[in-house]
Amino acid sequence: MEKKGIAEIKEALEAVFVLYDFMKERADDGLGWDDAGALISEVVQNEEFRTAIVDGFEGWQELGMEAKDLDFSEGVELVQFVLDKLK
Repeated sequence: MEKKGIAEIKEALEAVFVLYDFMKERADDGLGWDDAGALISEVVQNEEFRTAIVDGFEGWQELGMEAKDLDFSEGVELVQFVLDKLK
């Protein structure tokens, strides 16, 4: 069986963190419809933001297969990836 790797998992995690960071900045006054409009605007105007979101959710079908195929070193790499994002 061919090894799947963790590229799609990392891209999905990156998308989650990009969305989290965006919403965290906007949530100071609570979240509302204006924040939904700001999110759409960010997707349209910010290529880096858009790319992270698209890449993160484009390969969602692979996530389960990659997760089932994780080995210890890949698990450690993913934990380190998340910890680096939380710094």
